[in-house]
Amino acid sequence: MSELEHLAQADRHIADAERRITEQEQRVAELEAAGHESTEGKRLLELFRETLVQLQIHREAIIAALDKPAPRGA
Repeated sequence: MSELEHLAQADRHIADAERRITEQEQRVAELEAAGHESTEGKRLLELFRETLVQLQIHREAIIAALDKPAPRGA
């Protein structure tokens, strides 16, 4: 898989993570509005956010690799 393909895949993963975060935020809000326990939902939301940060770091590493000049003779 080329670096450009890795970048496209990383972008898809980030978009998916952002969608999951939005959905989980809505679930937590609904639980709280209904007076239900939301601790586990909040814990999952935090894990989603941490995963998003790692995906963004990975994406930046891919971009850095793309920005490096190709080795001579390659």
